[in-house]
Parts: sequence; C-alpha cells; structure tokens
Amino acid sequence: MARTIALTSEKTPAVGSVTREQQRLLRTWMSGLNALTDARSPTQTAAFLGRPLLLQLLRGTLPPRVEAFQRGYLRGILASMGHEHLAPADLRVSGWVEEELRPRLTAGQLPSPEQMAFLLDRIFSSPEEERWEGTFELGCLLGLLWRLIHLPGNTLASVEALSVLAAKIKSLDAQRPVRLNPGARVVDLCGSGKRRIQLPSISTTASILAAYLARERGLPVVVSKSCSGGTSRPTGSADSLEVLLGRPVATSIQENQSLSARLGLSFWRCEQYMPRFAHWYHGTTFAPTALSVCAPAVLASPVERQRIIYGLTAGPIEVCARVLSRLYPEAEVLVVSGRSADGAPLLDEVSPWGSTEWVSARAGILEQGSWSFEQVGLSRSPLYEAGAIPLQQFLSGDAPSDFQDMASIEAALILGDGDLRNLDAQQVAQVRATLGTPGLQAFIAEMRAATLAA
Repeated sequence: MARTIALTSEKTPAVGSVTREQQRLLRTWMSGLNALTDARSPTQTAAFLGRPLLLQLLRGTLPPRVEAFQRGYLRGILASMGHEHLAPADLRVSGWVEEELRPRLTAGQLPSPEQMAFLLDRIFSSPEEERWEGTFELGCLLGLLWRLIHLPGNTLASVEALSVLAAKIKSLDAQRPVRLNPGARVVDLCGSGKRRIQLPSISTTASILAAYLARERGLPVVVSKSCSGGTSRPTGSADSLEVLLGRPVATSIQENQSLSARLGLSFWRCEQYMPRFAHWYHGTTFAPTALSVCAPAVLASPVERQRIIYGLTAGPIEVCARVLSRLYPEAEVLVVSGRSADGAPLLDEVSPWGSTEWVSARAGILEQGSWSFEQVGLSRSPLYEAGAIPLQQFLSGDAPSDFQDMASIEAALILGDGDLRNLDAQQVAQVRATLGTPGLQAFIAEMRAATLAA
C-alpha cells in the first residue's frame, strides 16, 4: 500500500475555477475513461458511467472550456469503442469530427495525415464565438485517438497521425529557433505530467543538479528546462520554480540566453511560449491523452537542442520517440515511462518501484528496452506518494531517498551520454552526494540573483 508523506508547504493554487476536489475527480474520471478502452466491455462502461459523482462534473459545475473538452473526450472515448449509446441521454452529443472519422473508426484505422490536417485546421480556426464547439471537437478527436494509437498494428499510422498533430501544435505559436551557448550540448529534460501519483518536481531538481555539476566539471552541457503551471496537480514545475526563485517564471528569449550563458540553465514556460495553444488546451485535461504522446512540453520550447529526454506517463513510447525524431531529426531522443511493481504505467520519470521502459532514437536508429534501479546498485522500495516538496528542501537533501535517487539518475543522464544502459552506481552516487552541499546552495543563490536581475 502507498504511504503518504505530508510535506506540502509549497504554493498550491487551484487551476482557474477548477477546485482541488474537482481536479481529483477529473483525474479519476479521465483515467477511468482511458482504462475502459483496454477492456472494451459494455458492462464495465455502463458501470463506470453509472457513477453519479463523476457524471455531475459534466453538468454545469466546471468552467465552460473544461466542460466542453471533457464532454468531447467522453464522446470520443465511447465512440472509439462503439459504446456511445451507453452515455446518459443528455451527454450523447456528437460532432463533426466523429462523423468525419466514422468509416475509419469502424475499421479500427487512424485518420490519414490529410484528414488530420483538415480536422485540426477546422478546429483551430474556429471563431471565438464558437470556441466551446472547437474545444469539444478537440476533446473528441483526442478521445478517439487514445484507443486507436494503442491498437496492435497501428504504430506507423499513429506516428503519421500524431506527427501531423505535433506539427500543427508547434505551428500555432511558431518561433524562430533559439541558439544557446554555441559549442555546448543543449539537453531538454521534461515530461508529460498527468501522473497517477503525486510527486515533487523530479525533473526540475535534476535539471538544476545537472547544470551545477556541468559548470563545476567544466562540461560543455547546457540544460533547457520546459515547465508549466499546475493543471492535473495543485503544483506544476513552474509553480515550484517560482517558490525557489522568488519571481514568476516568465523569462524572455533574451533573458534565457543570458541565464544560459551564466548558469548553463534556462527556463521556458509552456503557457508563455505557446499562448495560442494554451488558449485551447491548458487546464482542460487531467490524465494522459494522445497529445501527451506528442510531447507538448518539448514543442513549447524554441531552443535548438542536441538531446531530448522526455518522460511519458502513459501511452505508446515507441510512437512518441518516432514523432520526436521526425520533428527534431538532429537531436538524440530518449523517451522513458516509469512503471509500478505490477508493470502498470505510473509516472513520467525513471521508476524506483518497478521497471522503466525506454525507447531511444539516434541517427535514425531506434532501440528500446527495460531498465531498473538494480542496474545502478539501487534496490526497489515500497511505493511512496508525496505532495509538493519544495525545491529548496529537495535540493538541500531533505527528501525521501527514492526521490533523491530519481533526480540523481536523471541528472546523470543529462551529464553523460543519455543512455540508461551506460549509467553506473558511481555516476549516480556522485550526483546524489551533491545534494545539500554548500556549492550547490551557492549556485541556487546565484540562480535567484540572476533571475531577479533579469
């Protein structure tokens, strides 16, 4: 059984007018919908849709944009299984996305690239007065895609369809590529979020650790950290950083270039660099969707990078790696998904409780495998769940051992060759020994001063 560590002193704002209780229910709701596509049992679908507390969410208690997306997602999930008739009568609204794709749904086929382009152009060109309709259709499309991208034999078709989706998302807020620290290897570490359990910001801690050690060791490594405010959880990576830095994470390109030159670290807030897309999507979803497989946190940053390390809570990681490799052919790509002890997808990090499934794409070569903490001399432990442990506390070495190990492994991946198979116990131990040291604390103080000056 999971144990809960009550360390929640960090800022924990609600998302707009979605309360924390609604966030919790929406996580349960969306995770349950996604799970229905595995069983495809009408009996299980009917039982799930008979839970009145969850269905109340979709009947006027949510902000209009969130309700529109959730109603669309419900319709898409049910239509993908042929269970739309099981929904309550007032939630049986269909839309033009479903009608357009119905022939392919019947055959278990994904939309063609041309169909995806047509659907996305129509959704994102919806006039402001019809935005709720467009949000409903976006939810429906993502719900339909969720089951289809998991069907055996659909891998290549999924890559085609999701590559169009990712390219469209990227084009909504097109930015000129940004170059950081010429001659350095730029590494982007981020994740999908929407984890099944609450954890502190592992990847943010790892990014700061790696930037500090790269400077200390004289390594030509620069860390580009994409971050966002909390949506599926009370606290997102950007919220955690704001507490640590004492200012909002809203740095301009020029400020980030200055921070990178001085610290080897930069912060790219997704909502700031993808405002048009955030207008449609941010804060509407509370579990992984097909869009998570497109790595929106990677798409948000305009940085030219040589390595991308992306954590995917749930979804086909091979499809994710192939999509990223298409969009960023010059970059090395590593996608990881942490599993629970029983093998279920659990988090967008390396897992101390089960295996970590991974897929890498380098120079056109795709590899995949399974990795575990035992391979670096660490043992698995019982599942922990924690709230928002403040970054300062984490970086001071005052966090559960499992979380320190997770951050140390991810920092070692940034500093090394990005291959889990090549990590060893000494590399991880050396990184972990940095937590709480005076040198790291001085680096954090310098980081605060630099961001405040910016």
